[in-house]
Amino acid sequence: MSKTQIGLLSLFASLAVTAAACSSSDTTPGPSSSSSSSSSSSSGGSSSSSSSSSSSGGSSSGAVDSGTDGSSGGDASDGAADPTFTEVFNTVLSGTCNGCHAAGHPTGLDMSSKALAYTNLVGKAAGTGGVGGGSPCATAGGETRVVANNAAGSLLVKKIDHVAGTCGATMPLRGAKIANAKIDLVKAWIAAGAKND
Repeated sequence: MSKTQIGLLSLFASLAVTAAACSSSDTTPGPSSSSSSSSSSSSGGSSSSSSSSSSSGGSSSGAVDSGTDGSSGGDASDGAADPTFTEVFNTVLSGTCNGCHAAGHPTGLDMSSKALAYTNLVGKAAGTGGVGGGSPCATAGGETRVVANNAAGSLLVKKIDHVAGTCGATMPLRGAKIANAKIDLVKAWIAAGAKND
């Protein structure tokens, strides 16, 4: 199993723990907002909400991809599938981003519905559809909101991951950085092609 597949499995395990423990928004300041999101545990197939990573061999959740099913992405027994835009919208964008990014937003980034969010993110230049001067990122030029297969080159990732030197403000505006597990979900979705399911 590749490091990427192992990382995705850890991400999905931590998302399950985070989803069970959190409300629709986990952008409260302080170290507790990401402590459970970076944890994963797999021991004999039982789930745990431990804040440290642990693994014990022999469990089915730690199975190595044998590559024998003829697929190019991994066995169905892996349990690892590419993240969907539905997951990204429901887990990250809804309730965290679309409270501000709705119809009439000055940057033109309306994410009030799943369909609008996808249409306005993937392959769209920053400031596309903006009113009243658009965004600082539009005037800076060259920034694309989501670049399929290129998470590091996507403005969405730079903004939510608080990357230094990114045009405009980090997101969420006037809020703490979202949980790393949510950022990793967005990165994994983009790396898998930013497909609309």
